[in-house]
Amino acid sequence: MQNTPSKNLLRAAQAVLAALLVAAPASAATIFETTFASDTLNAATNSISPTAANWYVMSSKDARGSSVNGTGGLTITHTSSTSGVVEATARLASLPIDLRDTGDYIEATGTFYTDKVLNLVFGLYNSGGVDPLVTAPNGTTLLANTGLVATAGATGGTLGWKGYRAMVANSYSGTAPNQTIVGSTAGSIQARPAQTGTPTYQAYDLVSAGTGGFNSPAAISIGTVAASTTSVAWANSFGAEYRFIYRIQRSSATAFVITYTITDPNGTTLFSTSGTTTSATALPSAITTAFDSFAIGLRNSSANAVASVPSLSVTQLKLSGANADLVRITAQPANQSLTPGQSANLSVTAAGTG
Repeated sequence: MQNTPSKNLLRAAQAVLAALLVAAPASAATIFETTFASDTLNAATNSISPTAANWYVMSSKDARGSSVNGTGGLTITHTSSTSGVVEATARLASLPIDLRDTGDYIEATGTFYTDKVLNLVFGLYNSGGVDPLVTAPNGTTLLANTGLVATAGATGGTLGWKGYRAMVANSYSGTAPNQTIVGSTAGSIQARPAQTGTPTYQAYDLVSAGTGGFNSPAAISIGTVAASTTSVAWANSFGAEYRFIYRIQRSSATAFVITYTITDPNGTTLFSTSGTTTSATALPSAITTAFDSFAIGLRNSSANAVASVPSLSVTQLKLSGANADLVRITAQPANQSLTPGQSANLSVTAAGTG
């Protein structure tokens, strides 16, 4: 069968498009990065950009003292208590990054400081395009002011968010007021499913467990999580700088490997662990394969804890991904019958964010 000019043109166009897509860079791409100079806190209207975010604070205590600015970064805190949870969350991408192929990953990194923090938690989520709430459905309760409580009638907001959270869970030693924080080597990585049924306000929580934490349903262990070979006991002042790396990576057609690491400013590992999603209800197919949001928080809880005001300050945050949702052709140019001299109009449909 003889080639015609129109067929040759079509084949040439398809070859060029294929070459462009194959040549798409496989290196990590920055999705979001901020030092918090332009970020906002609990704004009435959300705005998503690659360099600034609106952070929503939620707490089982009064966390209205939380703040965000270019000097101190994002600081979350709650009033003096022996037990409580406070967290900040934001949508960082307009479209979720889909970890479809083996090797795809999304990674959050940041610099932070602690003051009287026991447990540190962070997570990545798929928001489904729904913003968190500032005010609970009753129209009066601020989620930043004792909002994560067992009050019925929760709707909207973060109830439908799905993702994975990781925690560094330490403990106290001694008797108040002469207590010290003891570092733990135990790894804790759990799935956060969408909150269904008749959830209470505490189901808006994304990072915690227990009082003030989501429980409708509760967190799901992803499977076996390796213990860290070292532990970190947070400093009880803002004098020590820490850095975190939290990565979710597609390891097979059915599973993720999730790792989180804490280092000092020089890159020395203070805590590191990882786990693979093997529990049927924690697999990507059961939770989510795509992510657009981040949350970080703290929880203090101990039978002999002394009442204190815990604070966590994040001064730099970056979200990046590699091979995440690669550009791909979803519809090739249609065949056309042309006579010599006619113009050919070719169109192609592609998907992905690059």
